[in-house]
Amino acid sequence: MNVGALKEQLEGEARVALTPDSAAALQKLRHACAIEAGAGEKAGSSCARR
Repeated sequence: MNVGALKEQLEGEARVALTPDSAAALQKLRHACAIEAGAGEKAGSSCARR
């Protein structure tokens, strides 16, 4: 399965669909994850690869 997380566009919204930890867990289950650059910035999550 392919899973994607987009950067939130709504003003004042800080949610993010995937965290680095949840993406890693999905990848261990052989799911592909695509996360838009900067998607977690407002939520305090960086784009750094783990």
